[in-house]
Amino acid sequence: MSTIERTKKQWQEHILFQYCYNIISSVVPDNIQQLKLKERLNSLLPEEINH
Repeated sequence: MSTIERTKKQWQEHILFQYCYNIISSVVPDNIQQLKLKERLNSLLPEEINH
């Protein structure tokens, strides 16, 4: 896989993550719950796009 393809794939995953997280955030107003969900989602992501 080329670097460009890999980067594009990471972007797609990152955008998908942001999209899911925004939906979850709007459904789950509790901050503690959000943190738990964010941690869980982050653990599903490849390390390269975790910040």
